[in-house]
Amino acid sequence: MKKAKREVIRRGDVVRIVNPEFFIRCGYPLSLKDGIKMIMEDEKGLKALCDAVDVILRDDDKDVRDSKSPTGFINMFNSRAFSFGHTSRNFRNIVKILAYYKIRSKNFGGRERRILTKKIEGAKGHDFKVLSKKMVVTGNYIPGSRAGSTPYGDYEAEPPYLDDQKSHMILYLNDGSVDGHFYYVSNAVRPVSIKGTIWSMQEPDLDDIWPLAIERSNIEVVKSNENEI
Repeated sequence: MKKAKREVIRRGDVVRIVNPEFFIRCGYPLSLKDGIKMIMEDEKGLKALCDAVDVILRDDDKDVRDSKSPTGFINMFNSRAFSFGHTSRNFRNIVKILAYYKIRSKNFGGRERRILTKKIEGAKGHDFKVLSKKMVVTGNYIPGSRAGSTPYGDYEAEPPYLDDQKSHMILYLNDGSVDGHFYYVSNAVRPVSIKGTIWSMQEPDLDDIWPLAIERSNIEVVKSNENEI
């Protein structure tokens, strides 16, 4: 017996939440955002970074705090910028680089690439409009190997791959039900929040632009919009 084909979901469709497990992200246990949060919450580490930048950029013939510095770079890394601003693009770039090596040193928290969710029980049974969709892949990361030779012969390099690989459709939803009950999930997923402010990523992905998302298997289609692709 052939397996029944699933209904195609299009932008503008209305879907009902059957299992209210909302999508946070797909990846390894530690993400770049986790690393950013670790760096930003390490006050001792930030102070050491600030001090190091001051030493590297110090001009013995000029006050490093001079606001008229032609480089404009020194002032971005003085203690005031670290304490109150955190808005400099250069600052964000440095933190992102450090964050990557931070999570890398922890092996990204493990080799299992999986979907992380957050359950919002009150959303069950409510209807939401689809804004967009994408596919993500889960599985267990298997590192590659280099080419080499043994007394028994040569062997070729093997690229890394995902074992037990599975594909999942993620639907991005408008935060606010369209069933007349005006239920809001209040954006279950947000960009990394640091000390009450939103960390502004230079290249936000769909999870930041439309933070409310859910896996296809957790909904049922209520109304299809055949005019959309």
